[in-house]
Parts: sequence; C-alpha cells; structure tokens
Amino acid sequence: THTHTQTQTHTQVDGPGFPILYVFPEHSSPDGMTARTGANHSNMSSSIGPLGVQGLIVCVPELGASKEQLTAQLITLANAGFIAIAFDGREHGERHTAGMPSATEGWQQGQKLSRLLLAVANHIIGQKAYYWPLLVNTANDIIATIEWARYMWPAWSSIAVGVLGDSMGGDAALIATSIDETIDAVIAVRAAPNWLRPGSVGNRLGESDDGDELFLSYCPSVNQKAYAHLPAICFIAGDSDRHVPRGLAVEFCDELQRTVYAERPDKIQVVTLASGGWNGHMFSRDAGPKVQAAIMFWFRRHLDTVSAAFSQVRDSSEITT
Repeated sequence: THTHTQTQTHTQVDGPGFPILYVFPEHSSPDGMTARTGANHSNMSSSIGPLGVQGLIVCVPELGASKEQLTAQLITLANAGFIAIAFDGREHGERHTAGMPSATEGWQQGQKLSRLLLAVANHIIGQKAYYWPLLVNTANDIIATIEWARYMWPAWSSIAVGVLGDSMGGDAALIATSIDETIDAVIAVRAAPNWLRPGSVGNRLGESDDGDELFLSYCPSVNQKAYAHLPAICFIAGDSDRHVPRGLAVEFCDELQRTVYAERPDKIQVVTLASGGWNGHMFSRDAGPKVQAAIMFWFRRHLDTVSAAFSQVRDSSEITT
C-alpha cells in the first residue's frame, strides 16, 4: 500500500480474476464508513447511493500501458470524490504471458514483415485477428470489474458508474457501455467508434472471419441501438490526430444525436483539443490540464451521486409535505 496526501492506493492481487488498483476518496472506505461522520450509509435508498462519494469510475489504459501508469489519474479522481479503479488489459502489465508477444507487438508485427509474408500474416495478426478480440475481451473485463466492486463493496453498490478509457481503453469502454446498461457515463479519449478507422495512417486490418463477426456484433458505429439506454458519452479527441481521426467521433455523435439521442442530445459530445506528436495522436502539453477539466466536468455532471441523493431527499420531503 502506498500512502499519498489525501488518498491511499491499494493493489488487490486477485481482484475480479486479475490484479487491480483502486483508490477511495478521503473520508471513505470499502466498508462504507466515513471518517468525517463515523456513519455507515449503506442503509440509504438503493437508488441514490451513499452521501460523500460521487460515483465509481473504472479507468482503462491505452495500448501498451499498465494500470500503474494510471495511478496519478486514480488519485485525481479520488480527490474529486470518486472511487477509482484500474486494471491491466490482457497481455499488458502483470497479465502478460511470458513468451507471448505483448499487446502492442500483436498490432505492430505485421508492419515489420516482408511483402512475401504479409498475405499469411494478415490472417494471424493485425487489428481484426488480434486487436478487435482484445477490445471485446477488455470490455468484458470492465464489466467484470464493476460487478466485482459491487460484490466486494456492497455499501457502495448503488452509486453511479462511469468508465474512463484512453485510446484502446476508450474503444473498450464504448463496447462495455453498450453491453452493460448500469454504466451511466463514459469518456473515450482518443478513441474510435468505427473500428475500420477510415483515414487512419496506422491501420493494419488484416483478415479474420472471427474479427469480422466481432465487428458486426460489437463495433459501436454499426450497433448504435445498443446505446438506447442513453449513457452519457463524451469523446476527447485531438484536432490533428491522424491515427484515430477526430471525424470518427464527430460522425458517430452526430448520427446518435439524430437518432437514438434525439431527445437527449446533451448526453453526447466531442471535446476537441490540440494535438501534435505521433501523427497527432498525442495531446499537446498545454492540452493536458484541459483533458482533466473535461473529464471532471463530464463525470461531475453525470455521476454526481451526492447531488442525486440531495435531490431524492428534497423530492421525498416535498411529497410528504
């Protein structure tokens, strides 16, 4: 356990079948106790969650990154009143299988092969055969993490739930949100709702029948009705990103606002920030604080369990009087 100024970062070795990191807000704990009041709020209405915690957020790192690299983000979220959890994607960090290619290598190896081998390689590596299954599996891990947290921390089982994913993590977060209707809000940073990524300079799609089936079943751009439960969706995109073009998010959101979100267009948006390095996929240094501001704004707006609780109490009071 590593102690910080206002929060503590904990490693749960087993977690939901794989290791996780989690951080609780100051004055709160897994058992639902609050140091400030000494009271256990687990007996509150199941529709609002305990006072003092705004929500639960699962954070998913980008391709090639580990959960430990999200420690600062977890602490930032916890200091803002959220329970924050992160885990390693499959073949990432502690979940990497010895002797197997890393997740990053699974995508990139095809670009290093000679043309003579490329036809064969397209059937065994590349986005369709490697990356798309990784996205769906990671989405299932997000859902498993949420279910694990509710089971392990029943005092907090009724609070609002959000998912924050970056790049690969954002792609997976969008899938998880389409499957699990208990996810209230998602922020997809540098993410592609269209897995084909038209206009991307980084594509190596390859060939895979199984991948094509996953595309039809889970790709957000062809499964828009899966968002009929209206989760709050925010994309944070780079203005010059040529790896994951911003236009993919804009097109997806425009279509949702015309159809599924026609009555709630305020629950979906694209935030565009300055980017530059690695084909524009990296945000500029000045954009960093703006990314955090956008994250906090969206989650506070859509996952504020505290506001929901006071609203519930107020409404109940008005009814009884």
